[in-house]
Amino acid sequence: MRSQRARRAPARLELDDSASDLALQQALRKSLKETVRVVAEVPEAPVYHPTAEEWEDPLAYVASIQDEAVKAGIVKIVPPTGWANPDLELNITQRFHTKRQSVHTLQEGQPFAEGRTVNQEEYRQYAEGFAAEFMRAHPELQEARRTASADAYSKLLEQCYWAVVERVSDEKLVVDYANDLDTEKVGSAFGKWAGRWDMTKLMYEPDSALSELGVSVEGLTHPWLYFGALFATFCWHTEDHFLYSMNYLHTGASKTWYGVAGSGARRFEEVMRTNFPERFMEDRDLLHQLITVAPPSILASQGVRVVHTVQNAGEYIVTFPKAYHCGFSHGWNCSEAVNFAMLDWLPFGLEAARRYAQGPGKRPAVFSHDKLIWELCDDALEAHRIQNGGQPRLPPPQPGFTTLV
Repeated sequence: MRSQRARRAPARLELDDSASDLALQQALRKSLKETVRVVAEVPEAPVYHPTAEEWEDPLAYVASIQDEAVKAGIVKIVPPTGWANPDLELNITQRFHTKRQSVHTLQEGQPFAEGRTVNQEEYRQYAEGFAAEFMRAHPELQEARRTASADAYSKLLEQCYWAVVERVSDEKLVVDYANDLDTEKVGSAFGKWAGRWDMTKLMYEPDSALSELGVSVEGLTHPWLYFGALFATFCWHTEDHFLYSMNYLHTGASKTWYGVAGSGARRFEEVMRTNFPERFMEDRDLLHQLITVAPPSILASQGVRVVHTVQNAGEYIVTFPKAYHCGFSHGWNCSEAVNFAMLDWLPFGLEAARRYAQGPGKRPAVFSHDKLIWELCDDALEAHRIQNGGQPRLPPPQPGFTTLV
């Protein structure tokens, strides 16, 4: 299939907006809208409703659903009734920077511009004003939000989003997104109410493979905070080192998510390279930049199994190792996310480290996979030593200890 750039309406049909025959112009545009978009069924991601007892141990629960969930790549987890904090109050006092996204050019894979510097309230006012302006231009959305079910409204909003992204619509939308805010600087929205599902503590869980990491890494040893606006987009990507991730929507509008299981990652990458050949020639590591979106219908039509879900306030999304995912916000919201790992992740981590060292788009690792393996083994041997009366510990790793990749 030709690149997405070659599929743009103006280039293909060379429509002249100043032509006198407006009826013909409208007919041509209508024909384009009906033929250019690929329609393919996108199934729903699994949704889980743990009991209060199952909820007690987050990593044990994720492990318990793994056999089914890993086939989808992403899943939604709805906490037991009464768990979420009913009195959540965001109090982010620091100012932060935003990224400026051109929604209508997301298929081009171009870097985002710098946005504005705002505080929490200023960003919310901006996001609500942006959504109100878009709704005024789309009365059918206003009506659906007022009268239709949440599912019907979400589907209509998704259609509007992809019409802009795929350039079926003539609209040009630019939105600011406040992403990757370091919670060690701006603060976390979690508190004692969250218990063990508090992301600031997740890496210290007994089954965490990252508990021996020994370095501080934003988004990994402590969460990132996000403020979204209507159509603010997180583009297709996997997590660093092919880690798991957990995302909690604290408050505000819903998010639409799409996911591709780790088992489908290779086919996903092949399809992306086929559809965006120029950009991959320019940047072999394009998918790591988080700046490119491809419609799930196009991916599905070319053999990639994509799943879909809508995350509402008070719900978690978990992504599994090597799973690609993307999505967008339905309006102003606040969410928090962190990476995590269990022992089953280790082979994925090794694959990622080898890719970083040897594959296309070579780049530095976020942390040393070798050192983490060493520390986990040392931990296990120390536990065994204690159980068996004092076996000697391994000597500490020497400088330059790198052999796995």
